Amino acid sequence: MKTQLLARLTSLLLVSETPLTLAKLQQYAQLDEATLKETLAQLEETLPDIGLQLAKVAEGWQIQVHPSQIPWVQQMLQVKAPRLSRVQLETLAIIAHRQPVTRAEIEHIRGVSVSSTVLQALQSYGWIKPHGHKDIPGKPALWITTGQLLIDLGLESRTALKKQLDTLIQQAQLEIQQDEQGA
Repeated sequence: MKTQLLARLTSLLLVSETPLTLAKLQQYAQLDEATLKETLAQLEETLPDIGLQLAKVAEGWQIQVHPSQIPWVQQMLQVKAPRLSRVQLETLAIIAHRQPVTRAEIEHIRGVSVSSTVLQALQSYGWIKPHGHKDIPGKPALWITTGQLLIDLGLESRTALKKQLDTLIQQAQLEIQQDEQGA
């Protein structure tokens, strides 16, 4: 019976194009919550043996290639992560940290204008999207990050994204301080 449950969950997770929440898994697998959690734990233990891992991303579960196998898969697929310009990276970081945020607010934080092509490029990766409009004159679009960004970064939630950004900002500030003290 355990083997059948593992096969059922593995099949559902493999064919799903997006991470599945516990509620969706429970619905599709027709399992009670306790059995589902137990089977997920067993799946998490067995997948590394075949080069895969169970990951919680974007507030759902997904089967991914185990990190130890990524070089082989990248070689086969010749996958390269998109190269972001400094402007794109700064814009994405501001949106991720301050969301929802308007273009004018991004420009105020950066101190320079943000071209439409920067926002379009981030949108083309599926990492940001407009999310309503701010109730001020002109009704500017509010920008937020998407679940796709969380999936691509292997993060569980927007909170985890913000924590990771905070850590990177603190590290950068320390490096700047050390450089100034050394100069």
